[in-house]
Amino acid sequence: MYPNLMERVFAKVDKTDSCWNWNGAKVQGYGMLAVGRKRIKVHRIVYEAMKSKIPEGLVPDHLCRNRACVNPEHIELVTNKENILRGIGACATNAQKTHCPRGHPLVEENLVKYRSEKGGRECKTCAYENGKIHKQRYRENHKEQIRTYNQEYYQKLIARGKN
Repeated sequence: MYPNLMERVFAKVDKTDSCWNWNGAKVQGYGMLAVGRKRIKVHRIVYEAMKSKIPEGLVPDHLCRNRACVNPEHIELVTNKENILRGIGACATNAQKTHCPRGHPLVEENLVKYRSEKGGRECKTCAYENGKIHKQRYRENHKEQIRTYNQEYYQKLIARGKN
């Protein structure tokens, strides 16, 4: 890295009692610094300079939840999954739920697994009830088609029995 890189970094850092806030360019709240032809997140630069290299497979997680903070004491290296689950996004919010909207527990033995790309969880009771409701609505909306099909089916059975 550049010999005066840390001088460049700390020229744009405002140290408070806890966080070291980056006052330079930001992307999605994270401090960014151009190093050569690359833009690098400043908290990564500071962490690697003051603590250690960030191993592959781990990402820095801001324990203070302040994306502009570059204080290496506020950074913990975790897996990307752990970092996402610690956040406030939809994945984290849904993973923290212990009960479905109807109050049934979301525990392993009570879950229906989905094989869709989106994933998801649903308790078996609600899945069963949703299936019953769907079947009931289908029958109500297709009464005439079902009646016609059943009549034709039974007539074929009767015709087979007479032969």
